[in-house]
Amino acid sequence: MKQKNVILMVVAVGCGLVAAVLTARMNAAPAQIEKVSVIVPTKDITVGTMISKEDAKNPKLFTRKEFAKDAIPPGIVESEEDLIDRRIARNYSAGEAIKKEDLKKGAVVTIPPGHQMIAQSFGVPQAVAGFVTPGSRVDILGTVHLGNKYKAFPVLVNMLILAVDTNTQLPKEQGTFPSLSTVSFAVDQKQALVLELAKARGCTMTLLLRNPAEPVTEADTKFNIDDVIKRLSDSRESVDLSTTDLETNRQSTPEIKPEEAPIPAMTVETIKILVASEAIPAGTEITSDLIAEKFVEKEMRKGDVENALDPKEKLGQSLKNGLGKGQWVTEHLVGDPATKASPRDPFVLPKADPDAPDTAPKPLAVEPKPITKKKYHDVTINSASGVVIHRYEEAKPGQWRYLGVVPPNSGSRDTADETPARSID
Repeated sequence: MKQKNVILMVVAVGCGLVAAVLTARMNAAPAQIEKVSVIVPTKDITVGTMISKEDAKNPKLFTRKEFAKDAIPPGIVESEEDLIDRRIARNYSAGEAIKKEDLKKGAVVTIPPGHQMIAQSFGVPQAVAGFVTPGSRVDILGTVHLGNKYKAFPVLVNMLILAVDTNTQLPKEQGTFPSLSTVSFAVDQKQALVLELAKARGCTMTLLLRNPAEPVTEADTKFNIDDVIKRLSDSRESVDLSTTDLETNRQSTPEIKPEEAPIPAMTVETIKILVASEAIPAGTEITSDLIAEKFVEKEMRKGDVENALDPKEKLGQSLKNGLGKGQWVTEHLVGDPATKASPRDPFVLPKADPDAPDTAPKPLAVEPKPITKKKYHDVTINSASGVVIHRYEEAKPGQWRYLGVVPPNSGSRDTADETPARSID
């Protein structure tokens, strides 16, 4: 009996110890997570934005936000001093931690390493209605007429926009670009030459704004710039691509590996011509003064200028149809000056004298000529081959002139004296 009591006592003590340990764990405070306070934008901020000392301390532009120390990558901005007199090198969303590597000093446009900057002409419709902005990523789509077919394909993909016109950040008022003419991209040498090649082949290019949440797509992995070069060539107009010496002016020339595709090279021949600086009306005589005041020299691609003439070759002649702004002189637009009519004395109707006799000429009476009606006589003959009608015209009373065979029901006979039809076997 005593041994049984001892065992029960031991079991009770063990259960108590277990309950005490569990209670202590349940009441224990959670482990503390170390956090770091970093600088984040209060609102979206675009590439190229210059941050002054006042901006860095403006709560409408920047604020502080706590992140778990283990959850943030190294190099995050933690002090306002790191922002002063720096430019943002890419777009940042509100609340996103800023990396020190994206803060640049000095240049307005920061070109990524291994890239250059090139500008291409785009209108508002081709630039996604002005919603493309510095820092955006776009695909450049092209359409070209090769042979007897139209081909549409991506010319370049995932291209970084560095500037729109001369703007490296969004306008503060609109937030978009309601009017624009050029878009500048970060490109390597091969991409730049492919853009020039597409432009030379008359390729119509349009920008496709990419979703920033999907920086890489399946189409990106399948894109091959060498396939674009092949598509810009056909059997009639092949593209001759060879390696270029654009690297010769650099201090170090990278080694080209055998498996790497050669960089395509192309040259564009240009010509300087005189174009009208403003609209010139038709009939204007071409003089030395006119050329000096109304014409400017412009460099254009040779293939885009057809039949252009130097206006100095046409001194003394006149512009037949006038010239629009930016238009050059051609042979069919000029001619000899029109002969001006000599001035005439104005004609004054003399005043009538009420006492003078009426001497005004009176119209002569013209007797109407009698309308003579021609008479015809038809002779109808029925034969095995059909009906044949021979027509005669009365030349003068009692005399008839044979006109020939007329089709049945011609309706031009004026006489009712028709010879009855005769049958011919």
